[in-house]
Amino acid sequence: MRILFITATRLGDAVLSTGLLGALLAAHPGARITVAGGPVTESLFVDLPGLEQFIPMPKQRRGGHWFALWRQVIGRRWDRVIDLRGSLIGYCLRAGRVQRWHTGLKSTHRVAQLAECFGIDPIPAPRLWIDAAAPALSRDDRPILALGPTANFQGKQWPLDRFAALARALTGPGGKLAGGRILLIGALSERSAAAPLFAALPEAEDGFGLGDLRRVGAALRVA
Repeated sequence: MRILFITATRLGDAVLSTGLLGALLAAHPGARITVAGGPVTESLFVDLPGLEQFIPMPKQRRGGHWFALWRQVIGRRWDRVIDLRGSLIGYCLRAGRVQRWHTGLKSTHRVAQLAECFGIDPIPAPRLWIDAAAPALSRDDRPILALGPTANFQGKQWPLDRFAALARALTGPGGKLAGGRILLIGALSERSAAAPLFAALPEAEDGFGLGDLRRVGAALRVA
C-alpha cells in the first residue's frame, strides 16, 4: 500500500498529527509513506517506518506550493491520500481513497478532532519516531528536569522567573528531583529570549543547540 500523508505547515500542528499517522501504520503494516509538510516539520518524520520521501512545502504565492506538490506526486498511484489541510489535491491524483480534514467549531482537542474526522478509535496519542542511534544526553545517576521556557511570541510564554523558581523548588534540597540536572530546550532562534533564565540558573545545561526534533526527543527520553 502507498499512502500520501499531507500534514501541517506549523510544527505544533504536525506534532499533533503524528498519532493519526501512527494509527495508519498500525492498520497498514509495511505501507510505503510519503509525507508532505512544512519544511520545519521534516525532522519529525526522518525515522518513520516505511518512509519513502518527505516533500517540503514552503509556502508560495498564489498557492504555488500546491502545484509544486502535485507535480511531484502525480506520477504515482496512491492507495490512500490523507490531507490534513483540507485541499482538493487528492481528487487531482490517481488515488483510491481520499480523506480530507474538516472540522466545525468544536471545542475538543485537535488530537480528538483528528481521530473523529478520520475514524480512529481509541484516540491515538502523538508520538515521535527516534532511531536508537540518535544522539542523546550523557547519562549519570541524577534525575533530569527538562524545561522549554520560550515560545514563538511573548503572549504564550510563562514568565522566566517562574521557571527559575520551579527549577529551584524541584531540584533543590527536599525537592522531588533533589540534586537533579536542569536542561533548558527550545529553538536556537529563541535562545536569546532565555538568557535571563540561564543567568538565574547557571548550572543549567543548554539544549537550545540540539538541532532537529529527533535529538530533542532522544534527550527527553532520558529525562
